[in-house]
Amino acid sequence: RLLSRSLHQQHPDEDEDGELAPDEVKADDGAQGVLLKWCREVTHDYEGVRIENFNGSFHDGLAMCALVHIALPEKTDEFDFQSLKKEEVGKNVSKAFEIAESKLNIPSALDPEDFVA
Repeated sequence: RLLSRSLHQQHPDEDEDGELAPDEVKADDGAQGVLLKWCREVTHDYEGVRIENFNGSFHDGLAMCALVHIALPEKTDEFDFQSLKKEEVGKNVSKAFEIAESKLNIPSALDPEDFVA
């Protein structure tokens, strides 16, 4: 929800949570729509990842891990996406944030606990 709010722009097709329906996102839908479309496109081959919005789609940490995994210049043994389990939310999010910071120099703006709560 925090990410959704930070990218939020008024749009007539938003649902009650302020999300755009997946089939209604177009390139001219502003920052949220463009980012959502990009996330969906680059993660479509990742098992267990289905990005429909910025709320529930990121809850289990797999979408975040997939995005970090895609960004890695070299796939490393320390980040085996296939070994992740949907029910290990805290571990998944922690892994995504840890790898993003250590390998991609992306500082964490959130805490893993924000996803588990």
